[in-house]
Amino acid sequence: MMPPKSPSPAVYQIIVEKLGEAVVLTDKYENVVWANKHYCDLTGYNPDELISTPAWQLWDEKTKELIHYHNQLRKQGLSSSYQGTMLSKDGKKIPVLISGSPSGDGGTVGVIFNMSEHKRQELVYEMLLRHMNEGVVVTDNQGKAQFVNPKFCQLTGYSVDEIVGKSTMICYDPESAKKVDYVNEHERKMGISSSYECTMVSKLGRKIPVLISGSPLEGGGTIGIITDLTELKKRESMYKMLIENMNQAV
Repeated sequence: MMPPKSPSPAVYQIIVEKLGEAVVLTDKYENVVWANKHYCDLTGYNPDELISTPAWQLWDEKTKELIHYHNQLRKQGLSSSYQGTMLSKDGKKIPVLISGSPSGDGGTVGVIFNMSEHKRQELVYEMLLRHMNEGVVVTDNQGKAQFVNPKFCQLTGYSVDEIVGKSTMICYDPESAKKVDYVNEHERKMGISSSYECTMVSKLGRKIPVLISGSPLEGGGTIGIITDLTELKKRESMYKMLIENMNQAV
């Protein structure tokens, strides 16, 4: 059987031009040699304005440093990906993911993914988490907090700095801590979501009845949504007292 014939350079060019992402080729001096239409559309520059100009001129200061560093890796034949901020011709800042690979002459082939929509979604999710009326905590596979929202801090009395990076077991009474640990070991790590009640203890020692709804995360961590049941428990106690008093009257 004859080996498959390699596509011609013209075919490669058509493929790259049709890609939905921005593509740029730089030489070993970090000057732009070629850029596709999506790269031009993203930056706002036409091809004549880009060719032979330093590629790093289109980036903020922090990203420039990253580009210089990763271009040294290219000269060692290494590929890598990293996030950065591109500056368009009209001064707009564009969050992007840069995926670069070495070219044959010491330069770089860079594929630029526009992360603007992704960043907008992140901001929406962050806003929702910060304004939720439930506490939210994300832990790693060792039970250490990686993220807590403002409601969690309000509920427990701990600041972000006091809880992130530490075991969340300090937020529970001994019996509840055992329950949380058991659920994390026997349900979350098996990919099982569940809800259960337990008692949290604030920094000042106040006991708080809560409902925890937890789900597993990739890597063995957990996301927990914590609902304060204090008012519900008060109403339950009041209803119980009323029923008992009604029985006595009867």
